[in-house]
Amino acid sequence: MDQEDVSVDVLAAALVREWLARKGLREILARLDAARPIDATDVSTRVALVAALKLEGFVRRSRGMVQSGERSTLEQLLHERNQVTRKLESLKALGDRYATSSSFQLGVEEIVSAQFNGSKLVSFKAVGEVHALQLPAAAENLGATTPTPSFDFTLENAEKTQARWNLPSMQVNARVMHRLLDTEPHVFRARLCLGAEGSKVPLMRYESEANWAPIPLKVIPQWSVDHTRGKGRLIVLVLANPNLKQGLRHISIHAVVPAAEALLVAEPPAGWYGEREELIWSIDRLHPETTPRKLMATLRGSSPGSLPQTPQPLRVFFSCDGSTLTNLSPRPTASDEGRVVSSEVLRHFASGKYEVAVTTKPAT
Repeated sequence: MDQEDVSVDVLAAALVREWLARKGLREILARLDAARPIDATDVSTRVALVAALKLEGFVRRSRGMVQSGERSTLEQLLHERNQVTRKLESLKALGDRYATSSSFQLGVEEIVSAQFNGSKLVSFKAVGEVHALQLPAAAENLGATTPTPSFDFTLENAEKTQARWNLPSMQVNARVMHRLLDTEPHVFRARLCLGAEGSKVPLMRYESEANWAPIPLKVIPQWSVDHTRGKGRLIVLVLANPNLKQGLRHISIHAVVPAAEALLVAEPPAGWYGEREELIWSIDRLHPETTPRKLMATLRGSSPGSLPQTPQPLRVFFSCDGSTLTNLSPRPTASDEGRVVSSEVLRHFASGKYEVAVTTKPAT
């Protein structure tokens, strides 16, 4: 069957069947099959469903993560695809906004990775990149211009962050840019060639010093078990860095709890994926506060008399738009041609490998 012709009803039925099968709800699945038998127009295999949902690229990436135990379900793959789609749409909207005035837009993106043992920081690493994003108008503005016009920019706040970030060893993309003056180490000139619409050209990369750790999100988990009831309880305190005035977005906390059969209660509500014993909390926005937010979940053991085991280190994800940890910002200062670079700069940072080992409380 041509995947382009799959109807919403057929996709919905296939997704419901996939979910029921994955959850082991065979009786309900049998009733669904009796009420709505599968015919030639239906999507009857997982491979066909993945193709119909256009998730092949995400599935290939997921397969590469199997060794780390992070393979995604279809629901997660759909969520990831939707996030990518929203980001592309926002970039397109931003490009349309400047289509009549700019060919490129500067941006800063930073990734922070950290490991904690409970509340104690074990390691911290942050890396950053300044790049130029090609906007839709670039081909029209610059297509007939040879050579491509250059533009200058200053890396603002570099002096303030010099001791915190390893800026002296900053990697500069010498193919497209250079320092303008030896006496002004943070003033640069760039000359970019046209590429594909929406492509990013790295201009420079940098990383944090080992002794500096501006923790954007504190996550403090504690695990306890109740032998008499055969239950385990996970309590997680989360607190955004008060210096992040915009707070954090798209926070998710993943806890794999070995030997857990079921999630009995969670506050706030959390997703439970029994086939891989994983609990996931999702928070759309976390504002900086003085009091940590409390997450709580109670789980039952996989068999009578057994207890859920201590969760594996929590995996934490988050992002922040409009801000960076360094406050570095490339500010365009001059241009050979007015429509080369936008005056507005994109700023963003997100989590990399951000893990927190769970501490245990004496059993009751």
